[in-house]
Amino acid sequence: MEQERTKPQGSWWLRLTAPSGTANYGQANNRAEREYLRRAGLTSVIAPFIFIAPLLLVQQAADYGTIIATASLMFLVVLALIFNRNGKQVTAALLLVLAMDGAIEGALLSAGTLASGWLLTFDLFAIPLVAVAVLLSRRYLWFFAVLHIAFILGDFYLMPHAKDLNDLVALWHGSAIAFARPIIV
Repeated sequence: MEQERTKPQGSWWLRLTAPSGTANYGQANNRAEREYLRRAGLTSVIAPFIFIAPLLLVQQAADYGTIIATASLMFLVVLALIFNRNGKQVTAALLLVLAMDGAIEGALLSAGTLASGWLLTFDLFAIPLVAVAVLLSRRYLWFFAVLHIAFILGDFYLMPHAKDLNDLVALWHGSAIAFARPIIV
């Protein structure tokens, strides 16, 4: 009796968007190749979620900045999948992370004024940082952590503040209330 071979769920997606052999990365010849194929598979699996996430912003469709950020993010995800399929997993992962960073920063900058309601947006920088930890080697973590801190501090100190943010800073006797939590996260 011949054993029936089963294909892993989603193997069609991996064949479409990841290098050959990704579905069976455990059978790779060495540890480096296995890790490369594992990350390529994760890049293929995570990318659709990054592609779909901007659809949550449809309510802001009247804002041109949001439309441009959404379209750019979706385009970069497709481009990242093409790079991933062609064996450029690090490039693909960097594109995904930078696209998320760009969308978050673009949303903040398109507001023109930093209000207290926008402070929660700083917390979103944790999502690309998790993607860095999953898709890239450890050496990228510090770079992106510092980049995100620079974004947060730069936005806070360089963008004009709305009255509600100035009132919040005065109430809490200092500006750390605005950026301490997202930097710690």
